[in-house]
This record gives sequence, structure tokens and C-alpha cells, in this order.
Amino acid sequence: DGYQFGADYREVLTQAAPFKLLMIDDLNDSGPLFADAVLNTNLYADRLGYLRQDVASGRLMDLLLGPEYVLLPSAYSNFSPPERGGRGCMFVNFGATDAAGLTLPALQSLVAAGFVGEVCVVTIWRLRAFVGSTVLHTSMIWQTCMTCWRRAGWH
Repeated sequence: DGYQFGADYREVLTQAAPFKLLMIDDLNDSGPLFADAVLNTNLYADRLGYLRQDVASGRLMDLLLGPEYVLLPSAYSNFSPPERGGRGCMFVNFGATDAAGLTLPALQSLVAAGFVGEVCVVTIWRLRAFVGSTVLHTSMIWQTCMTCWRRAGWH
């Protein structure tokens, strides 16, 4: 898994290695795959045009497409969430940089819905090299989280 592993790298790897290669992918936009299997767990993976036979190498690939192939520890598959009213916290994560800018609207929706409780937001706030909306809205995200905490009686 990694955008830095281009088609040339994958070709050399599959020719030199005595093992099978599983490629974890999300966009099908990096050229010939040179893999024995491709894993893409996105909801839309089957619409990205993956071919069973890699055009460049001619190898037949197993296509593991869709959320039924998501890589999760067994503890998550046996998890039963509590009733909605019993939740005291909310986890919000739209990727490290939140390139689509969804963190703040999600938090604002929680406030508008009257959510009371702790909010855990996971994102890269301090990495100023990214121009993603998360960095630009850091103070608004913090203030929105504080609204939920204050409702729960935390200061």
C-alpha cells in the first residue's frame, strides 16, 4: 500500500520475488498493476474498471473489491454498538488531512442535532504544509467540539 509504488516498481518486484503480490489500492489510477490480487475496500471499487487480467503483464488477478473485504481485527466484527441514547462520545475522522473538508460540517451537524458528549476528532492540525480545509478551520473545529463538551458539563 502506498502511492510511491508505481508500475515500474511493481513490475520489478513481481519479476524478482518468489512470492505473490497483493496490491492494496483505492483509485485504480497507477498504471499496470503487476499483482496477483488487488484489494480495494471502497464502496465504489467495482466501478473503477479493474480487469481480471492485467493488460501489461497478462497475469490473472483475484479482485477483492468492496467493503466485504475490509481489513479489520476480529474484535470489530464481533462489536455491538450501544443504543443511540447510550453513547457518551463520538469519533470523527475523515482522513489525516480531511482534504474534502468534512470535519467541520460533521461537527456542526452534531451540534445542530443536540449531541451531548465527548467528541474525538482525529486529523493533522499542526501540519501547515497541507492546504486542506482542516488546517484552515482548526479554531472552528475546536470551538464546535467545546460546544458538545459544555453541554455534557465538561469544561
